[in-house]
Amino acid sequence: MTSDLDNSIKELDNNLKHLIRDEYEHYLNIKYGKSVIILRKVWFGCCCAFRNTITLLISRSSMSNKIWTIIKRIQPIVLIFLSFCYLTGLVSSSELNNKIIGFARVIDGDTLVIVDKRIRLHGIDAPEQKQFCTRDGNSWPCGREATDALRTVTSGNTIECRVGKRDRYKRSIAVCYLGEVDLNAYMVKAGWALAYRRYSTDYLEQEKYARERASGIWEGEFTLPWDWRSR
Repeated sequence: MTSDLDNSIKELDNNLKHLIRDEYEHYLNIKYGKSVIILRKVWFGCCCAFRNTITLLISRSSMSNKIWTIIKRIQPIVLIFLSFCYLTGLVSSSELNNKIIGFARVIDGDTLVIVDKRIRLHGIDAPEQKQFCTRDGNSWPCGREATDALRTVTSGNTIECRVGKRDRYKRSIAVCYLGEVDLNAYMVKAGWALAYRRYSTDYLEQEKYARERASGIWEGEFTLPWDWRSR
């Protein structure tokens, strides 16, 4: 009985490791970033506690054979249930304490998506994807280049966004960071976005810096993004 129990416990451990590492780990790390590391530790801790509890109950039970037979039958159901709880917990924990953390998918120069949550960068406004600007008398896709600038700096990095509120489109309005770098400020200072004065004056100094150095869209002429959208 002890040998069967030990073998089954090892099999349970292997199944759990296979379930996470081979089927979910690569996907979750790409989608959710460093939050997976913490949650995975919690996950394996819960599984070990579950295993040890079952082992103790079986060893003390006079009906151990019958109990073990039942447990072996429900093991796949338990695994599926725990996996569901794990993934559900992962998604719900992604916006804990008004923070969204993970790898970003860039939509445009002031909008990105993390963990399927659409985030609008607070206090800035970048040229729209289809917007063109003028430089040396020539038209150029400033909206696309602003998008590429944000994509370049965020690509492959874990981004932390601190959410302040939601707008009427149910987007999270946030200041996002790459380490200690304020990405909102970075985009304005690099000349790829403007301080969105209608909602905030937080980035006026960064805009002045970019304008004085003719960085990004300040190298030529452009229509203000909010005016371009209202045409």
